[in-house]
This record gives sequence, structure tokens and C-alpha cells, in this order.
Amino acid sequence: TKILGAGEGGFVATADPELRLRLVACCNFGFLATRSAILPALNAKMSEYHAAVALAALDAWPATRAMHLRIAGWYQKALGRCEIARREAVRLQPGYGNGWATGTTSVVLPRPAEAVARQLRHGGIDTRSWWGQGCHVQPAFADCPRGQLPVTEELGASVLGLPHFPDMRERDVARVAGALQAALSSESA
Repeated sequence: TKILGAGEGGFVATADPELRLRLVACCNFGFLATRSAILPALNAKMSEYHAAVALAALDAWPATRAMHLRIAGWYQKALGRCEIARREAVRLQPGYGNGWATGTTSVVLPRPAEAVARQLRHGGIDTRSWWGQGCHVQPAFADCPRGQLPVTEELGASVLGLPHFPDMRERDVARVAGALQAALSSESA
């Protein structure tokens, strides 16, 4: 699911010099040019191994980006032809595949995603509920103060991650879109 892998390491690319300095401090115990912590932070420096993996991924980035944009184009086309999707407003993320690339394909469904996922799984198509029902329902965060989260709860119930992987072909996307249409048709019947 990582569009640009760095092993378990990670990096941030930014053109904002102030953000860059803050991130440098955040990744180095809060230190910036001195051994005095200027903010709460942690030791998040990237190992040499992870940096090497990231550099190799950056070398491959043009091809990786093109591959993910190609998959996005196939999904846009396949879901655009899907009658149920058009009629019942299955939506891709705003701007999906239009200038930015992602390693996942999520759709907002007109009905609970869990039932649709079950139908797809029955047809041999695995899906993901990337965000579940939201952090606020996880045991680790259940006691944290919060307000009402109606948008989180609505999206948690209706967003479904469709298959999206490097070796995916247009016929695979067509199969997923067809199965999605069938699942939505059987759910509405």
C-alpha cells in the first residue's frame, strides 16, 4: 500500500523551509543546531538501509507513478461504464488519478460497504476498509475526548478499498468493476 516504499522507514519531501526545519528537529529529539530540545520529539532518523531502499524507490518513481496512474485510469473508465455506479453514485476520491498518484483505490458506496465487501469476497475479490469506523472506536482511543463525528462515521461505513496492486491489468480492473456492479445490484434487489 506504500506508493513509494522505504522499507519501514519514511521521509517527507517539502519545499517549505520552516516545515523542513521543524521536521528535522522532530526527528532528532527536538534538537536543531544545539543539544537543547526546542520541541517535544523523538528519534526518527532514517537508517542507512531504509535510506538505500528509499533512494532505489525514488529512482523507479517515474515508472511507479505511471503504473499507478494507468490503474487509476482503468478504474475511472470501468466505473464510468458501470450502470449501477452511475445511477447510485459510486464515487472515487476527489481528483483520483488526475495529476496525483496513489497506491490504493477507494470508493464511496451508496450503501454500507460491509455488505458489498462480503459479496465481493464471495466472488474471490478481497477489499479493505482502510480506516475502519474511525480511530474513535478503537480501544486505544475510546477514552479520548471528542465531539460528534458524523462525517467520519458515514465515510467509515461507506468507503471500500478495491484491489490495486503493481501487477494489476486492465482485465483485473474490469473484473472488479463488474463484481462491484453485481454486488450493488444484488444489494438493491
